[in-house]
Amino acid sequence: MVNLLMSKNKPIARIDDEKIEFIAFDLCPTLIKKGNFRGWVESRAVDTHRTNSRLLKRIQRLSGENDYNVVMKYNAATITDNFWVKEEGSELTFDEVMFKNNRFDNVALNGDINGFSIKPERTPELTNTGSYEKCWRRENGYWWMYKRQSMEESYSEIMTEKVGVYLGFDMAHYERAECGVKTLDFTDNARFNFESAFESVGDNDDYAYNYEFMKEYHLEKDYLKMIYLDSICMSVDRHTRNFGFLKDSDNGKFIKLAPNYDNNISLISRGDVSLKAGENFADFFIEFINNNRLNDTFRDLKIHMFDKDELIKLSVDTGYEVNHEKIAEFIIHMQEYINKSIKK
Repeated sequence: MVNLLMSKNKPIARIDDEKIEFIAFDLCPTLIKKGNFRGWVESRAVDTHRTNSRLLKRIQRLSGENDYNVVMKYNAATITDNFWVKEEGSELTFDEVMFKNNRFDNVALNGDINGFSIKPERTPELTNTGSYEKCWRRENGYWWMYKRQSMEESYSEIMTEKVGVYLGFDMAHYERAECGVKTLDFTDNARFNFESAFESVGDNDDYAYNYEFMKEYHLEKDYLKMIYLDSICMSVDRHTRNFGFLKDSDNGKFIKLAPNYDNNISLISRGDVSLKAGENFADFFIEFINNNRLNDTFRDLKIHMFDKDELIKLSVDTGYEVNHEKIAEFIIHMQEYINKSIKK
C-alpha cells in the first residue's frame, strides 16, 4: 500500500513500503525528514502501560495490535498538529479526519465500562501520549486535556505554572479538575504544529547537548528558563518527550519552545520538600552553567528573586491546603542557592 503523508490537505511525502519520497520536505516532521516513517507513526501511539488505554483498544477492536496499526486506524491524526496519513488515491479530506468530538473521554480517563456500548469510531485517545490516565475534551470550541493525578501532583503542577508565569516565562495553562487537573491545548486547535524534542535529539536529555541544539534556532534562552524553573521547583522528570517546539504549519519553521508543561513531578508531588534534595538536583543546573561558561548568559536573563509574601500568595491562590510558608521558603532557598553557586 502506498500512503501519502499530509499537512492539512497538502501532500508532503509519499510512503511506499516505508520508502519516503519527499514532496514538500520543509513541511515534514523531523523524524520523517530523517527517513523514519514507522518511528514517527509509533511515537504518536497511546501508552499501552495505561490500564484505560488497553480498555480503549479492546472497545475499538484493536486488542493485540501493535502501535503502528493502532495509530494508523484513524490516519495517524492527533489534536496537536496538522499531520495525517491517507492511502494514495483516497479522496479523504482534512476536515473529515480532524477530531471534532470525543465520545471515549470517560473510557480513557476513568476506565468507564459504559464505553463498551459505543461502537468503534474516530477518537483522539489512540494518539494521546504520556504515562498518566488522561483524555481530551472539547469545551467551547477548544480542546482541554484532563489528567488523573493526586492532589500533591496537581498542586505542584499548578503552583509551578504560577511561579513560571510570575517570572514572565511561557507556561501551559492548568486548572483544577475533579480528576486532578486540566490543561488547555496550547497549539490553538493545531494552528501551530507541536513537535516533541525527542524527534530532534532522541532520548538525550543532557543539558549541554540540548542547549547546543537550541542555539541553532535561537531558543537557548527559553531553554535556560525552562531548566532553571525545573531547578527551583524541583521538577525532576524533564525529558525529551515532555518539552518541545511549536512550528509554523505553513512553512515548517521553528517558532518557539512550546509553553512549559508537565510539571506534576515537582515540589511536594513525592512528599515534603527537602532542601538537601533540592540542592542536589539543582547542582545539575549549576554545573551545566559553570562548566559551559554560561554565567553571564544566565545573569543576563535578569530573573526576579521572590520574597516570601509573593510566593505565599501564589500558593494560596492555587486553592489547595498545603504548607504555603514552607513551600515558599523552599523556592526562595533554591533561588539563593543557585545564585550563590554560579561563578562570577
